[in-house]
Amino acid sequence: MKRNTVIGIWLTSLMLCMGLLMFRCTNALKDVEIAVNASLFKYKTLFNITSSSGAKMEDATITLSGEDASRIFDLNGHKNFKVKGSVLGLAVDPSNPPTESHSIEFNLIIKKSGYSTINLPVEITVADSGSASHYVLMINHAKPPEGVEVKNITMKVNDGKVIKDTVIYVGPGTCTCTTGKTTVKFKKGAAFKGLDGSVIGGNNGNPLSSIQITSLYVEASMNDALKAFPGGDLTQKKVKVENGSFLAGTLLPAGLIELSMTAAGKEIKGFTTPIDITIRLNPDFINPQTNQRVKVGDQLKVFSYSTDNGYFQFETTGKVEKYDEDLYVHFLVDHLSWFMVGDFTPACNSSIATEAYNNTALSNLIFKIKAAWLAKGATTPVTLKIYSTKNGSTGGGTETDLLIYSLSGTVKDGQELPARIIPGMPIIVQVYDASGDLMFSTNISDPCSLASGIGGDGSGQVLTLNQTAGSQ
Repeated sequence: MKRNTVIGIWLTSLMLCMGLLMFRCTNALKDVEIAVNASLFKYKTLFNITSSSGAKMEDATITLSGEDASRIFDLNGHKNFKVKGSVLGLAVDPSNPPTESHSIEFNLIIKKSGYSTINLPVEITVADSGSASHYVLMINHAKPPEGVEVKNITMKVNDGKVIKDTVIYVGPGTCTCTTGKTTVKFKKGAAFKGLDGSVIGGNNGNPLSSIQITSLYVEASMNDALKAFPGGDLTQKKVKVENGSFLAGTLLPAGLIELSMTAAGKEIKGFTTPIDITIRLNPDFINPQTNQRVKVGDQLKVFSYSTDNGYFQFETTGKVEKYDEDLYVHFLVDHLSWFMVGDFTPACNSSIATEAYNNTALSNLIFKIKAAWLAKGATTPVTLKIYSTKNGSTGGGTETDLLIYSLSGTVKDGQELPARIIPGMPIIVQVYDASGDLMFSTNISDPCSLASGIGGDGSGQVLTLNQTAGSQ
Protein backbone atom coordinates (compact mmCIF):
# COMPACT_ATOMS: atom_id res chain seq x y z
CA MET A 1 0.00 0.00 0.00
CA LYS A 2 1.47 3.34 -0.99
CA ARG A 3 0.76 5.97 1.65
CA ASN A 4 1.07 9.06 -0.49
CA THR A 5 -2.45 10.40 -0.84
CA VAL A 6 -2.57 13.04 1.85
CA ILE A 7 -4.90 15.61 0.34
CA GLY A 8 -5.62 18.01 3.18
CA ILE A 9 -5.55 18.85 6.83
CA TRP A 10 -9.19 18.73 7.87
CA LEU A 11 -11.87 16.72 6.09
CA THR A 12 -15.35 17.96 6.77
CA SER A 13 -18.89 17.18 5.70
CA LEU A 14 -22.50 18.00 6.52
CA MET A 15 -22.65 15.82 9.59
CA LEU A 16 -19.18 15.42 11.07
CA CYS A 17 -16.30 17.85 11.36
CA MET A 18 -14.08 14.84 10.93
CA GLY A 19 -10.50 16.07 11.37
CA LEU A 20 -9.42 13.27 8.99
CA LEU A 21 -6.42 13.21 6.68
CA MET A 22 -7.75 12.08 3.33
CA PHE A 23 -6.37 8.68 2.27
CA ARG A 24 -7.42 6.01 -0.20
CA CYS A 25 -5.55 2.86 -1.33
CA THR A 26 -7.26 3.24 -4.71
CA ASN A 27 -8.01 6.93 -4.42
CA ALA A 28 -9.26 8.56 -7.61
CA LEU A 29 -7.44 11.70 -6.52
CA LYS A 30 -3.95 10.20 -6.36
CA ASP A 31 -3.07 10.44 -10.07
CA VAL A 32 -4.53 13.91 -10.57
CA GLU A 33 -2.08 16.78 -10.56
CA ILE A 34 -3.73 19.75 -8.93
CA ALA A 35 -1.81 23.00 -8.82
CA VAL A 36 -2.67 24.62 -5.51
CA ASN A 37 -0.97 27.68 -4.09
CA ALA A 38 -1.23 26.67 -0.43
CA SER A 39 -0.15 30.11 0.75
CA LEU A 40 -2.90 31.72 -1.32
CA PHE A 41 -5.83 29.41 -0.53
CA LYS A 42 -6.43 28.55 3.11
CA TYR A 43 -9.87 27.06 2.43
CA LYS A 44 -10.21 24.50 -0.35
CA THR A 45 -12.71 21.76 -1.15
CA LEU A 46 -12.33 18.82 -3.54
CA PHE A 47 -15.15 16.87 -5.18
CA ASN A 48 -14.57 13.33 -6.43
CA ILE A 49 -17.27 13.10 -9.13
CA THR A 50 -18.00 9.64 -10.51
CA SER A 51 -20.61 8.11 -12.81
CA SER A 52 -22.76 5.06 -12.08
CA SER A 53 -21.66 3.80 -15.51
CA GLY A 54 -17.96 4.43 -14.94
CA ALA A 55 -17.86 7.13 -17.63
CA LYS A 56 -15.65 10.18 -17.16
CA MET A 57 -17.36 13.38 -16.08
CA GLU A 58 -14.91 15.90 -17.54
CA ASP A 59 -17.56 17.27 -19.92
CA ALA A 60 -20.10 17.88 -17.14
CA THR A 61 -21.37 21.45 -16.79
CA ILE A 62 -20.46 22.99 -13.44
CA THR A 63 -22.25 26.03 -12.04
CA LEU A 64 -22.35 27.60 -8.59
CA SER A 65 -25.28 29.40 -7.02
CA GLY A 66 -26.24 30.78 -3.66
CA GLU A 67 -25.27 33.51 -1.26
CA ASP A 68 -21.50 33.11 -1.40
CA ALA A 69 -20.94 31.69 -4.90
CA SER A 70 -19.06 34.85 -5.90
CA ARG A 71 -16.43 34.06 -3.24
CA ILE A 72 -15.50 30.72 -4.83
CA PHE A 73 -12.74 30.16 -7.44
CA ASP A 74 -11.07 27.19 -9.07
CA LEU A 75 -7.68 26.16 -7.69
CA ASN A 76 -5.92 28.40 -10.21
CA GLY A 77 -7.75 31.46 -8.93
CA HIS A 78 -10.18 31.68 -11.86
CA LYS A 79 -13.88 31.00 -12.43
CA ASN A 80 -13.25 28.21 -14.93
CA PHE A 81 -14.95 25.34 -13.10
CA LYS A 82 -13.99 22.04 -14.76
CA VAL A 83 -13.71 18.40 -13.70
CA LYS A 84 -10.18 17.07 -14.23
CA GLY A 85 -10.00 13.29 -14.18
CA SER A 86 -12.76 12.80 -11.64
CA VAL A 87 -11.85 15.78 -9.47
CA LEU A 88 -13.27 19.28 -9.18
CA GLY A 89 -11.25 21.63 -6.98
CA LEU A 90 -12.71 24.81 -5.50
CA ALA A 91 -11.22 27.45 -3.21
CA VAL A 92 -12.47 30.37 -1.13
CA ASP A 93 -11.40 33.91 -1.99
CA PRO A 94 -8.52 34.48 0.48
CA SER A 95 -9.53 38.11 0.90
CA ASN A 96 -13.06 37.11 1.93
CA PRO A 97 -12.82 33.94 4.07
CA PRO A 98 -15.40 32.49 6.45
CA THR A 99 -15.69 34.05 9.89
CA GLU A 100 -16.99 32.86 13.25
CA SER A 101 -20.30 34.57 12.55
CA HIS A 102 -20.61 33.76 8.84
CA SER A 103 -19.69 30.51 7.11
CA ILE A 104 -19.32 30.24 3.33
CA GLU A 105 -22.43 28.69 1.77
CA PHE A 106 -23.10 27.88 -1.86
CA ASN A 107 -24.66 25.22 -4.07
CA LEU A 108 -22.70 23.11 -6.53
CA ILE A 109 -24.84 22.20 -9.55
CA ILE A 110 -23.60 19.45 -11.89
CA LYS A 111 -25.37 18.71 -15.17
CA LYS A 112 -24.69 16.27 -17.97
CA SER A 113 -26.95 14.97 -20.73
CA GLY A 114 -28.37 11.57 -19.83
CA TYR A 115 -27.81 12.08 -16.09
CA SER A 116 -29.87 13.29 -13.16
CA THR A 117 -28.86 16.80 -12.17
CA ILE A 118 -26.99 17.16 -8.88
CA ASN A 119 -27.47 20.14 -6.57
CA LEU A 120 -25.17 19.78 -3.58
CA PRO A 121 -25.30 22.31 -0.72
CA VAL A 122 -21.77 23.11 0.46
CA GLU A 123 -20.68 24.91 3.61
CA ILE A 124 -17.17 25.94 4.62
CA THR A 125 -16.58 27.18 8.17
CA VAL A 126 -13.64 28.68 10.04
CA ALA A 127 -12.90 25.17 11.36
CA ASP A 128 -12.40 23.87 7.82
CA SER A 129 -8.94 25.26 7.03
CA GLY A 130 -7.13 22.95 4.65
CA SER A 131 -8.96 20.80 2.12
CA ALA A 132 -12.42 19.35 2.50
CA SER A 133 -13.46 16.42 0.30
CA HIS A 134 -16.85 15.30 -0.99
CA TYR A 135 -17.86 12.28 -3.05
CA VAL A 136 -20.57 12.75 -5.69
CA LEU A 137 -22.26 9.94 -7.63
CA MET A 138 -23.88 10.98 -10.92
CA ILE A 139 -26.77 8.72 -11.98
CA ASN A 140 -26.41 7.62 -15.60
CA HIS A 141 -29.92 6.94 -16.91
CA ALA A 142 -28.64 4.24 -19.26
CA LYS A 143 -26.61 2.47 -16.55
CA PRO A 144 -27.96 3.35 -13.10
CA PRO A 145 -26.56 1.75 -9.93
CA GLU A 146 -28.05 -1.44 -8.51
CA GLY A 147 -31.49 -0.83 -7.03
CA VAL A 148 -32.22 2.18 -9.26
CA GLU A 149 -34.50 1.76 -12.28
CA VAL A 150 -34.87 4.33 -15.05
CA LYS A 151 -37.78 4.42 -17.48
CA ASN A 152 -38.20 6.67 -20.52
CA ILE A 153 -41.75 7.01 -21.77
CA THR A 154 -43.38 9.03 -24.54
CA MET A 155 -47.00 9.98 -23.84
CA LYS A 156 -49.21 11.26 -26.64
CA VAL A 157 -51.24 14.40 -26.01
CA ASN A 158 -53.76 16.36 -28.07
CA ASP A 159 -52.94 20.03 -28.59
CA GLY A 160 -50.83 19.98 -25.42
CA LYS A 161 -53.46 18.33 -23.23
CA VAL A 162 -53.80 14.81 -21.81
CA ILE A 163 -56.18 12.86 -24.06
CA LYS A 164 -57.67 10.64 -21.34
CA ASP A 165 -57.00 9.62 -17.75
CA THR A 166 -53.59 7.97 -18.09
CA VAL A 167 -51.43 5.96 -15.68
CA ILE A 168 -47.74 5.37 -16.31
CA TYR A 169 -45.77 2.72 -14.42
CA VAL A 170 -42.55 3.77 -12.70
CA GLY A 171 -41.39 0.58 -10.98
CA PRO A 172 -40.10 -1.76 -9.84
CA GLY A 173 -39.67 -3.98 -12.88
CA THR A 174 -42.44 -4.11 -15.46
CA CYS A 175 -46.16 -4.22 -14.83
CA THR A 176 -49.46 -3.36 -16.50
CA CYS A 177 -50.98 -2.57 -13.10
CA THR A 178 -52.48 0.81 -12.29
CA THR A 179 -52.46 0.70 -8.47
CA GLY A 180 -50.42 -0.59 -5.57
CA LYS A 181 -47.08 -0.09 -7.31
CA THR A 182 -45.24 3.13 -8.13
CA THR A 183 -47.27 5.00 -10.73
CA VAL A 184 -48.15 8.49 -11.96
CA LYS A 185 -51.71 9.32 -13.01
CA PHE A 186 -52.58 12.21 -15.34
CA LYS A 187 -56.12 13.57 -15.53
CA LYS A 188 -57.81 14.11 -18.87
CA GLY A 189 -57.42 17.69 -20.08
CA ALA A 190 -54.35 18.49 -17.97
CA ALA A 191 -51.80 20.77 -19.66
CA PHE A 192 -48.12 21.27 -18.93
CA LYS A 193 -46.27 24.31 -17.58
CA GLY A 194 -42.73 25.40 -18.34
CA LEU A 195 -40.08 27.04 -16.18
CA ASP A 196 -41.85 30.41 -16.31
CA GLY A 197 -45.20 28.94 -15.28
CA SER A 198 -46.83 29.39 -18.68
CA VAL A 199 -48.54 26.54 -20.53
CA ILE A 200 -46.27 24.88 -23.10
CA GLY A 201 -47.55 24.87 -26.67
CA GLY A 202 -46.17 23.38 -29.88
CA ASN A 203 -43.34 24.54 -32.14
CA ASN A 204 -43.64 26.58 -35.33
CA GLY A 205 -47.41 26.69 -35.13
CA ASN A 206 -47.72 22.91 -34.75
CA PRO A 207 -49.79 21.69 -31.79
CA LEU A 208 -48.00 19.81 -29.03
CA SER A 209 -48.53 16.09 -29.69
CA SER A 210 -46.35 14.31 -27.11
CA ILE A 211 -44.33 14.67 -23.95
CA GLN A 212 -41.25 12.76 -22.82
CA ILE A 213 -41.17 11.35 -19.29
CA THR A 214 -38.10 10.11 -17.42
CA SER A 215 -38.62 8.38 -14.09
CA LEU A 216 -36.16 7.03 -11.52
CA TYR A 217 -37.34 4.41 -9.06
CA VAL A 218 -35.03 3.93 -6.07
CA GLU A 219 -35.33 0.77 -3.97
CA ALA A 220 -35.50 2.36 -0.53
CA SER A 221 -34.54 -0.88 1.25
CA MET A 222 -31.09 -0.92 -0.40
CA ASN A 223 -28.34 1.31 0.99
CA ASP A 224 -26.40 0.99 -2.28
CA ALA A 225 -29.41 2.37 -4.17
CA LEU A 226 -29.74 5.21 -1.67
CA LYS A 227 -26.37 6.52 -2.85
CA ALA A 228 -28.63 8.26 -5.37
CA PHE A 229 -30.34 10.17 -2.54
CA PRO A 230 -30.52 13.85 -3.55
CA GLY A 231 -28.54 16.32 -1.51
CA GLY A 232 -26.02 13.71 -0.35
CA ASP A 233 -26.53 11.77 2.89
CA LEU A 234 -29.86 11.08 4.58
CA THR A 235 -28.69 13.42 7.34
CA GLN A 236 -28.96 16.98 6.05
CA LYS A 237 -28.55 20.43 7.51
CA LYS A 238 -31.47 22.13 5.82
CA VAL A 239 -34.95 20.56 5.55
CA LYS A 240 -38.11 22.66 5.25
CA VAL A 241 -40.70 21.15 7.60
CA GLU A 242 -44.48 21.51 7.97
CA ASN A 243 -44.48 24.94 9.61
CA GLY A 244 -42.19 26.40 6.95
CA SER A 245 -39.08 26.56 9.13
CA PHE A 246 -35.77 24.91 8.29
CA LEU A 247 -34.35 22.20 10.55
CA ALA A 248 -31.34 19.91 10.50
CA GLY A 249 -31.99 16.20 10.85
CA THR A 250 -32.32 12.83 9.16
CA LEU A 251 -34.69 11.93 6.32
CA LEU A 252 -35.91 8.33 6.50
CA PRO A 253 -37.20 7.12 3.11
CA ALA A 254 -39.79 4.37 2.78
CA GLY A 255 -40.09 5.16 -0.94
CA LEU A 256 -38.21 7.42 -3.35
CA ILE A 257 -38.60 8.45 -7.00
CA GLU A 258 -37.58 11.23 -9.36
CA LEU A 259 -39.77 12.54 -12.17
CA SER A 260 -38.70 14.81 -15.02
CA MET A 261 -40.51 15.67 -18.25
CA THR A 262 -39.97 17.67 -21.42
CA ALA A 263 -42.29 18.90 -24.16
CA ALA A 264 -41.29 20.47 -27.47
CA GLY A 265 -37.73 20.62 -26.19
CA LYS A 266 -38.76 22.55 -23.09
CA GLU A 267 -38.48 21.42 -19.49
CA ILE A 268 -41.82 20.78 -17.77
CA LYS A 269 -42.07 22.09 -14.22
CA GLY A 270 -45.77 21.85 -13.43
CA PHE A 271 -49.33 21.09 -14.47
CA THR A 272 -52.67 22.85 -14.76
CA THR A 273 -54.24 19.86 -12.99
CA PRO A 274 -52.30 18.06 -10.21
CA ILE A 275 -50.90 14.61 -10.96
CA ASP A 276 -51.60 11.66 -8.64
CA ILE A 277 -48.41 9.87 -7.57
CA THR A 278 -48.44 6.45 -5.93
CA ILE A 279 -45.20 5.22 -4.33
CA ARG A 280 -44.69 1.61 -3.29
CA LEU A 281 -43.14 1.34 0.18
CA ASN A 282 -40.34 -0.71 1.65
CA PRO A 283 -42.37 -3.19 3.77
CA ASP A 284 -39.58 -3.31 6.37
CA PHE A 285 -39.54 0.45 6.88
CA ILE A 286 -39.61 1.35 10.58
CA ASN A 287 -42.14 4.12 11.18
CA PRO A 288 -40.56 6.44 13.80
CA GLN A 289 -44.04 7.43 14.95
CA THR A 290 -44.91 3.86 16.01
CA ASN A 291 -41.46 2.23 16.36
CA GLN A 292 -42.89 -0.65 14.33
CA ARG A 293 -42.78 -1.77 10.71
CA VAL A 294 -45.01 0.35 8.53
CA LYS A 295 -48.60 -0.89 8.25
CA VAL A 296 -51.96 0.02 6.74
CA GLY A 297 -53.36 3.18 8.30
CA ASP A 298 -50.01 4.70 9.26
CA GLN A 299 -49.46 8.33 8.33
CA LEU A 300 -46.23 9.04 6.47
CA LYS A 301 -44.80 12.35 5.33
CA VAL A 302 -44.13 13.32 1.73
CA PHE A 303 -41.14 15.52 0.94
CA SER A 304 -39.98 16.87 -2.41
CA TYR A 305 -36.49 17.86 -3.47
CA SER A 306 -36.01 20.39 -6.23
CA THR A 307 -32.59 20.61 -7.82
CA ASP A 308 -33.36 24.32 -8.26
CA ASN A 309 -33.56 24.86 -4.48
CA GLY A 310 -31.14 22.21 -3.24
CA TYR A 311 -33.13 21.11 -0.18
CA PHE A 312 -36.05 18.87 0.80
CA GLN A 313 -39.37 20.45 1.69
CA PHE A 314 -42.54 19.03 3.22
CA GLU A 315 -45.42 18.52 0.79
CA THR A 316 -48.20 16.62 2.54
CA THR A 317 -49.06 13.63 4.70
CA GLY A 318 -50.37 10.39 3.20
CA LYS A 319 -52.11 7.36 4.66
CA VAL A 320 -50.58 3.95 4.03
CA GLU A 321 -52.82 1.69 1.95
CA LYS A 322 -52.45 -1.87 0.66
CA TYR A 323 -53.17 -3.60 -2.63
CA ASP A 324 -52.40 -7.32 -2.91
CA GLU A 325 -49.13 -7.61 -0.97
CA ASP A 326 -47.87 -4.08 -1.56
CA LEU A 327 -48.07 -1.12 0.80
CA TYR A 328 -48.23 2.31 -0.81
CA VAL A 329 -48.99 5.99 -0.30
CA HIS A 330 -50.53 8.23 -2.94
CA PHE A 331 -50.68 12.01 -3.05
CA LEU A 332 -51.40 14.92 -5.39
CA VAL A 333 -48.76 17.42 -6.55
CA ASP A 334 -48.67 20.14 -9.20
CA HIS A 335 -44.91 20.16 -9.86
CA LEU A 336 -42.00 17.85 -10.70
CA SER A 337 -38.98 16.91 -8.59
CA TRP A 338 -37.73 14.09 -6.42
CA PHE A 339 -40.41 12.73 -4.10
CA MET A 340 -39.76 10.87 -0.85
CA VAL A 341 -42.35 9.13 1.33
CA GLY A 342 -41.27 8.36 4.90
CA ASP A 343 -40.40 10.56 7.84
CA PHE A 344 -38.01 13.18 9.12
CA THR A 345 -36.32 13.06 12.52
CA PRO A 346 -34.93 16.43 13.64
CA ALA A 347 -31.44 16.53 15.08
CA CYS A 348 -31.46 16.99 18.84
CA ASN A 349 -29.48 20.19 18.26
CA SER A 350 -31.57 21.07 15.20
CA SER A 351 -32.07 24.80 15.80
CA ILE A 352 -28.44 25.18 16.84
CA ALA A 353 -27.25 23.26 13.81
CA THR A 354 -29.25 25.36 11.39
CA GLU A 355 -28.78 28.80 12.94
CA ALA A 356 -25.19 28.57 14.21
CA TYR A 357 -23.81 25.58 12.40
CA ASN A 358 -20.18 26.59 12.54
CA ASN A 359 -20.11 27.34 16.27
CA THR A 360 -19.27 23.90 17.64
CA ALA A 361 -18.82 25.36 21.11
CA LEU A 362 -22.60 25.54 21.38
CA SER A 363 -23.10 21.79 21.00
CA ASN A 364 -20.79 18.81 20.54
CA LEU A 365 -21.02 15.06 20.31
CA ILE A 366 -17.41 13.92 20.41
CA PHE A 367 -16.30 10.61 18.89
CA LYS A 368 -13.00 9.71 20.58
CA ILE A 369 -10.64 7.45 18.63
CA LYS A 370 -8.71 4.86 20.64
CA ALA A 371 -6.09 2.85 18.72
CA ALA A 372 -3.27 2.12 21.15
CA TRP A 373 -1.68 -0.28 18.65
CA LEU A 374 -0.80 2.65 16.38
CA ALA A 375 2.64 4.20 16.73
CA LYS A 376 2.66 7.77 18.02
CA GLY A 377 1.53 10.12 15.26
CA ALA A 378 0.76 7.27 12.84
CA THR A 379 -2.57 7.12 11.06
CA THR A 380 -4.74 4.36 9.65
CA PRO A 381 -7.38 4.53 6.88
CA VAL A 382 -10.96 3.94 8.02
CA THR A 383 -14.55 4.29 6.88
CA LEU A 384 -17.01 5.44 9.51
CA LYS A 385 -20.65 4.50 8.92
CA ILE A 386 -23.67 5.59 10.94
CA TYR A 387 -26.93 3.65 10.61
CA SER A 388 -30.44 3.87 11.94
CA THR A 389 -31.56 0.73 13.79
CA LYS A 390 -34.07 -1.93 12.76
CA ASN A 391 -36.07 -1.41 15.94
CA GLY A 392 -36.65 2.28 15.36
CA SER A 393 -36.49 4.81 18.18
CA THR A 394 -36.79 2.31 21.05
CA GLY A 395 -33.02 1.89 21.24
CA GLY A 396 -30.95 -1.15 22.11
CA GLY A 397 -31.07 -2.69 18.65
CA THR A 398 -27.93 -4.12 17.09
CA GLU A 399 -29.22 -4.69 13.54
CA THR A 400 -28.38 -1.90 11.11
CA ASP A 401 -31.04 -0.40 8.87
CA LEU A 402 -30.59 2.75 6.77
CA LEU A 403 -27.11 4.16 6.24
CA ILE A 404 -27.64 7.78 7.26
CA TYR A 405 -24.03 8.90 6.98
CA SER A 406 -20.67 7.60 5.72
CA LEU A 407 -17.17 9.06 5.57
CA SER A 408 -13.71 7.73 4.70
CA GLY A 409 -10.36 9.10 5.79
CA THR A 410 -7.47 8.46 8.17
CA VAL A 411 -7.40 8.73 11.96
CA LYS A 412 -4.81 8.53 14.70
CA ASP A 413 -4.90 7.42 18.31
CA GLY A 414 -6.45 10.03 20.59
CA GLN A 415 -8.15 11.96 17.81
CA GLU A 416 -11.48 13.60 18.64
CA LEU A 417 -14.16 13.99 15.98
CA PRO A 418 -16.92 16.49 16.86
CA ALA A 419 -20.34 15.87 15.31
CA ARG A 420 -22.00 18.97 13.90
CA ILE A 421 -25.46 17.49 13.50
CA ILE A 422 -26.42 15.15 16.34
CA PRO A 423 -28.94 12.45 15.30
CA GLY A 424 -32.12 12.68 17.35
CA MET A 425 -32.63 8.91 17.32
CA PRO A 426 -30.80 5.67 18.17
CA ILE A 427 -27.87 4.97 15.89
CA ILE A 428 -25.30 2.26 15.24
CA VAL A 429 -21.75 3.46 14.66
CA GLN A 430 -19.39 1.16 12.78
CA VAL A 431 -15.79 1.65 11.69
CA TYR A 432 -14.15 -0.38 8.91
CA ASP A 433 -10.56 -0.67 7.72
CA ALA A 434 -9.41 -0.14 4.13
CA SER A 435 -10.22 -3.78 3.28
CA GLY A 436 -13.77 -3.53 4.59
CA ASP A 437 -13.11 -5.48 7.81
CA LEU A 438 -15.02 -4.33 10.89
CA MET A 439 -12.85 -2.57 13.47
CA PHE A 440 -15.57 -1.29 15.82
CA SER A 441 -19.34 -1.34 16.31
CA THR A 442 -21.61 0.09 18.97
CA ASN A 443 -25.23 1.06 19.50
CA ILE A 444 -25.98 4.53 20.87
CA SER A 445 -29.57 4.61 22.05
CA ASP A 446 -29.59 8.33 22.88
CA PRO A 447 -26.86 10.35 21.12
CA CYS A 448 -28.24 13.57 22.60
CA SER A 449 -27.46 12.41 26.15
CA LEU A 450 -23.75 12.17 25.29
CA ALA A 451 -23.53 15.67 23.83
CA SER A 452 -22.57 18.92 25.49
CA GLY A 453 -24.47 22.19 25.25
CA ILE A 454 -27.96 20.69 24.93
CA GLY A 455 -28.45 19.05 28.32
CA GLY A 456 -26.27 15.98 27.74
CA ASP A 457 -23.37 15.00 29.95
CA GLY A 458 -20.76 15.82 27.30
CA SER A 459 -19.02 12.47 27.71
CA GLY A 460 -19.07 11.65 24.00
CA GLN A 461 -18.48 8.17 22.59
CA VAL A 462 -15.20 6.26 22.60
CA LEU A 463 -14.46 4.32 19.38
CA THR A 464 -11.93 1.64 20.37
CA LEU A 465 -10.54 0.34 17.08
CA ASN A 466 -9.38 -3.26 16.84
CA GLN A 467 -6.26 -3.89 14.80
CA THR A 468 -7.06 -5.80 11.61
CA ALA A 469 -5.06 -7.20 8.72
CA GLY A 470 -6.10 -4.24 6.59
CA SER A 471 -4.94 -1.72 9.19
CA GLN A 472 -1.40 -3.06 9.53
